[in-house]
Amino acid sequence: MKVKNWMKKNLVTVEPTANIAQILSLMQRHLIRHIPVVDKKNLVGLITDAEIRNNLYEKRDFDVQAKDIMILNPVTINPSASIDRASQLIYQYGIGSLLVLERRKLVGIITRNDLLAAFMERFGVLRPGFRLDVMLESRANALEEVIAIVRKHGGRIVSFGIEIQSSRRKIYQIRLDKGSWQEIVSAIEKAGHKVISILEEE
Repeated sequence: MKVKNWMKKNLVTVEPTANIAQILSLMQRHLIRHIPVVDKKNLVGLITDAEIRNNLYEKRDFDVQAKDIMILNPVTINPSASIDRASQLIYQYGIGSLLVLERRKLVGIITRNDLLAAFMERFGVLRPGFRLDVMLESRANALEEVIAIVRKHGGRIVSFGIEIQSSRRKIYQIRLDKGSWQEIVSAIEKAGHKVISILEEE
């Protein structure tokens, strides 16, 4: 999954001379919290609601301009980068968004919410279905065996997850498309594995 597939392309931008009152108006109108600052189409900074709040808390001055409070040299990413890399950067720098540059040209912005939506789609969280939490029998090829059981009984696997509770206890979270799960659970347990829980996701 690439940044270019999840970034926002229709950007709202301001010039360095825009004041806080103008910026706040744009944020409220477009329901956004991050606005790139451009000068003659060149990226020069980034304004977020945090910078505005901090400035208003200290000075209560709505005439302060973007150039005086903007983030210089904001963290950027290429549109062809993976959403995994984008997530790493956002976590590493403790920021809420990344500006997307291609050949030094501003082409988009990707936020934490965009990345969350991407990961939710990747792991099938938004799709109706079931999640089986399974403790595998400790033998070779146990996971492959469970996968084969699911497929044999008509189940379609959407995604996997692993919750590691200790060095010896791992819970495998298997998301399935909506359908009948009773036969699948019965067959998994008959093979010696333990189904901890069954969660229906609508």
